[in-house]
Amino acid sequence: MNITKRQVLAIFLFVALSGLPFAFQVPSSLSKVDNGDYRQLKDTLAFKKALRYKNDTTHTIISNFEQHKQLEVMEDPIVTNGKFYFQKPGKLRWEYTDPFDYLIVINDDKVMIEDKGNTSKFDMGNNKLFQQVNDLLVNLVRGEIFSNNDYSAEFFTNESTYKVKLIPNSQDMKDYMQAIHIIFGKDRLQVQQVKMMENSSDFTRIVFSEKRLNDDIPEDLFDLR
Repeated sequence: MNITKRQVLAIFLFVALSGLPFAFQVPSSLSKVDNGDYRQLKDTLAFKKALRYKNDTTHTIISNFEQHKQLEVMEDPIVTNGKFYFQKPGKLRWEYTDPFDYLIVINDDKVMIEDKGNTSKFDMGNNKLFQQVNDLLVNLVRGEIFSNNDYSAEFFTNESTYKVKLIPNSQDMKDYMQAIHIIFGKDRLQVQQVKMMENSSDFTRIVFSEKRLNDDIPEDLFDLR
């Protein structure tokens, strides 16, 4: 299956955002402003402190994922499944396993992509858009994502989840997406799903399951071969 540059960028964004490993209770202080089923979160400072606190104690993440790609021209979404691995400070493996095989490995700012037996490698520092995604990953690891000037952040909550809406500020990134929605369960504040809005009708949503924190990961999973 051929994957476009836009889809690769989306994968990189999801890889970065899926590294948010919350498991810390945040006060659900609410304002009176409603946003659909969500209300605006008033105490955003506690939320940001929780992110930094948990990031300091999380070193690896292993998770399954299910990706839904919804296009206006298609009635049903395209569904794919796979697994991803994350290890601080900047090692990631994003692997599709069904219904096709496709692999992305990030080791610091170096990237390897395998598709149908073909391997390509490049340096994210040589591409402005991918460098912005790499910067996003670095800020996630540092717990500083919501103070990143490349994005404006809005915070909401409802009865069972929190939602963070990231809106890109740079025109280059706006050409690829309108916003990113990150949903956290309130029980442990782990990321449940990430949704990237490409326009008013097209979006990509990834749902995470069986996430494990701080398990050992074999180093060869991040080899660039």
